[in-house]
Amino acid sequence: MQPGFQLEHDNDTPVKYIITTCMDPWATSTEFLDDMGDILRNTILNAIGACTDAKVLHNFVTTGVVNQENEVIASYIGDFNNVSKQYDNVVKLKFLHDKDAEKYISMQEKLLKASSEPQPIVFRSKRQRFHEIFFEESEYAGEKEKFDCFVGMPSDHDKNPFMSVKMKIIDVPRYEHFDKGDYQDHGNYFMYGDKKSVFLFHIPTKSPDFFQVVQLDGVPDHVGTEKVVDLLLRYGTEVEIPSISGSPKIERGEVQDPLTKNKFDISFVGIDGAEVASEVKIARKIWFSGTTV
Repeated sequence: MQPGFQLEHDNDTPVKYIITTCMDPWATSTEFLDDMGDILRNTILNAIGACTDAKVLHNFVTTGVVNQENEVIASYIGDFNNVSKQYDNVVKLKFLHDKDAEKYISMQEKLLKASSEPQPIVFRSKRQRFHEIFFEESEYAGEKEKFDCFVGMPSDHDKNPFMSVKMKIIDVPRYEHFDKGDYQDHGNYFMYGDKKSVFLFHIPTKSPDFFQVVQLDGVPDHVGTEKVVDLLLRYGTEVEIPSISGSPKIERGEVQDPLTKNKFDISFVGIDGAEVASEVKIARKIWFSGTTV
């Protein structure tokens, strides 16, 4: 060490040094250290998956809502029993052609008219490694992603989509690898959207668990600022539902839907770290499966 610092090293005088740190003036505890550890662990698990995942088919449940920019939000359907599908992911995709967006919207309207609880439209990626769907080198894959579109969950042998489209990846607000862990005390969901459409995506913990997507009928309180009223929705944030258990309810060997009430409270960390509680109402249940994950 001494020669490296160009210090005199032909004697026994020890090197003295001072370790300095920069403290976060807003930190009120050391809980953030656990969060940093979780982020690092998730990054490592994703990196391992990018190198070792075998090729499989990857399906995404879409919300059925296309905004004015021809964008639609979709949620990945993971599988605890398949190493190559052990991901919890939400992505925003953009149709590159108006005719494709119009065909999607037309199919969604047809499904809503045919049933009060229609099957969702499911996208299946042409790429068979999860990491490659989103990233090419260190950038988003951009306009190179192609998806087959199905009504409901297709089988691995289904080769008859109602259309195939080229999409651009706009945002990936959630990209988490499944990990070993205990069920939370209360139900945890990922909230994402904008001031016009808000969605909740259940965060699975371990097998057995469930997959769920619901649309809310409005914007929760305290999710933005005066300038950007939907700031947290655009970035995405985790929310807790205190009225339901974090452990799945199982009846007759099947996981049950915990959202039995139309209205319930959610709690989350809002702007400037404020603890927020807000009542929300379900506008539409898009998808539930207690057997997929």
